[in-house]
Amino acid sequence: MDKYKFGEFIYNNRKKQGLTQEELGRRLKVTNKAVSKWETGETLPDILLLEPLAKELHVTIDELLTLQKPEVEKVIVKPKAFPYIIMGVALLVLSIVVSILSFKISDMKHETITVENATEYYQINCCDKVSLNGYDITIEGHFEEIVDVINPSLTIEINIQYFYLNNSDKVCEILYFGRTQTYDPNNPTFEITVSPKNSISDYKAFYGTKVTYTIIDAKGEVINEKK
Repeated sequence: MDKYKFGEFIYNNRKKQGLTQEELGRRLKVTNKAVSKWETGETLPDILLLEPLAKELHVTIDELLTLQKPEVEKVIVKPKAFPYIIMGVALLVLSIVVSILSFKISDMKHETITVENATEYYQINCCDKVSLNGYDITIEGHFEEIVDVINPSLTIEINIQYFYLNNSDKVCEILYFGRTQTYDPNNPTFEITVSPKNSISDYKAFYGTKVTYTIIDAKGEVINEKK
């Protein structure tokens, strides 16, 4: 089953019934986030939810699985017309299959991801964890696609500010700029370790860090329903 078509079917019929994602989720005893993931094609509902889901959308289970109301044709049965009955049923089944496979491209739009709108489609966490080893500092982070992205590509530049107290209890700073990190869909987590070029003679204690990033390249495509 095409998850995106299934999600579109749920979205359209939920709107017809005047239900919000939260209301539908409450009736099915799931979260609104679960309903959102169904409608964006990220996941499919549990098979045990198909019957109550069809009931809330006012459709049959067959309509839910085929994503449309079946077209019923009248077949006139004549004596010794068994082969024609088979042919008629076959044509009916074929028409339903073709309807399912023929996705309505006109109702969809492609959105191109750029540096300017990348945060609408990618979540970037640069500081999941910070570890210290002497003067060395290691940061761990991860990327995440908010929606499914076609041919994802994302590169960021990470800047790290390391603050420490010197022997006079003054806050001092070491800057690490231009550490680039590229998103790998197969391994979305990353780890960066930085060290000062020279030893710190007046180091007394660690004070804190600040990690920021700049998106320097972003690509990909997202298919959304036209509003």
